[in-house]
Amino acid sequence: IDDTIKERMRKLTSKANDIIMLAEAPMMGADGTSLAAIKLFEAQVVPALLFNSESWIGITEAQMNDLQGFQDKFLRKLMHLPISTPKAILHWDSGMEMMKWRIAKQKLLFLRKLMYKEDSNICKRAIVNETLLGAEGLGHECKVLTATIGLPDVRHNQVSKGDIKKAIIEHSRATTKEEVEASRKVGDRATADPEHRAYLSYMTLPNSRIWMRVRARSIKGVKVNNKRSFSNLSCRFCDDDTEESQEHLEECRGCDFERRKLNMTSWKGKVIFWRRMTTKISARGKGDDDGC
Repeated sequence: IDDTIKERMRKLTSKANDIIMLAEAPMMGADGTSLAAIKLFEAQVVPALLFNSESWIGITEAQMNDLQGFQDKFLRKLMHLPISTPKAILHWDSGMEMMKWRIAKQKLLFLRKLMYKEDSNICKRAIVNETLLGAEGLGHECKVLTATIGLPDVRHNQVSKGDIKKAIIEHSRATTKEEVEASRKVGDRATADPEHRAYLSYMTLPNSRIWMRVRARSIKGVKVNNKRSFSNLSCRFCDDDTEESQEHLEECRGCDFERRKLNMTSWKGKVIFWRRMTTKISARGKGDDDGC
């Protein structure tokens, strides 16, 4: 399994990079969303990467982390995010299914299909024998999975494809939300309103790149976001003796010019503000002693 995963990731890296390059073309954002590259990744890369993954019995946590890391790397490169971006917000905002649950879905759907075969089917007989012998094969893994996501055992009960897919989606969303809530940096981003994390479906890619950085508190140069790079966290743009965080800069008196004619209660206003602010921060540089 390990060699298969590594070889597939090696071969598919160039395909993923090609998709990211295509995403830069203006025509890819003609629908006004940021989803074109993600849809291409889902259609061209994921099926090849996880082909026959229902047979990966005993896949380890480390191997699943490698697969998830491949998907996360694609997202970071697509969205121009730093390596320090919390994985929690990456998983939550992208809406992409975690690799662990993609594999789980394929195993459950494959086992369901097997159990509808005739009793003489050699694969079905293998599952039955595994159950009788108490071996830990596909049947055992699927039993654990169904217990985890709240479904009856697929080996002994009729479960529809829709029920399996729905249960996987709901459990995956719940675990990802818990991951965000457990994060010290972005724990407040796990709101119940799906609109707050659905921006990839209504923002262009350039805007989504800025907005995801805002939500991840990863705007380059903001002192609180990069504490290790600054000895003094006081705001460079005012004399309020306040730490320079994203939230402070959105209200800072020294940034009135960047907020001109903007509605700071809307995402559009904030995106324009941060596009202006990143230029201002870059021009100012570290400047620990300026404006403090």
